[in-house]
Amino acid sequence: MDVLRLPGNSWFIQFEPSKGWGCTTQNGQLWFEERENFLPLLPLLEQPWPEASALVTSACQSAQVEAEFPFEQVVLAALAWPTEGWPSLALAWFAQGFPVSSTARQELAALSQNKAMPQRLRHQAFAYSKARSASEA
Repeated sequence: MDVLRLPGNSWFIQFEPSKGWGCTTQNGQLWFEERENFLPLLPLLEQPWPEASALVTSACQSAQVEAEFPFEQVVLAALAWPTEGWPSLALAWFAQGFPVSSTARQELAALSQNKAMPQRLRHQAFAYSKARSASEA
């Protein structure tokens, strides 16, 4: 079932109860969890976190989908990206209130040690890797 189209994209994010979240690509259907591939969702990071969350929430309500959207996996895929674009956008989400999980903290720590990334980005990643989550407060 088509749930939403990411701004600027021509294809839809879909949800099927038996498969989870996915999309149709030129190579056929891609189920994100099944292939552990969340790259098609990275353009969602181009929206500020509050807007992206509202967009997905609204689309899920309209489509009557109650499944949790894989925001965490999108952020983790972005943090592991080899160039600075997607990691920068993921860090912006943290600045806008996206929760820092223990898994994200590990990826942030790894990013902070990646000498191929600009120092500014590594410093931001380090700061978020040390931030306490609400559950730890």
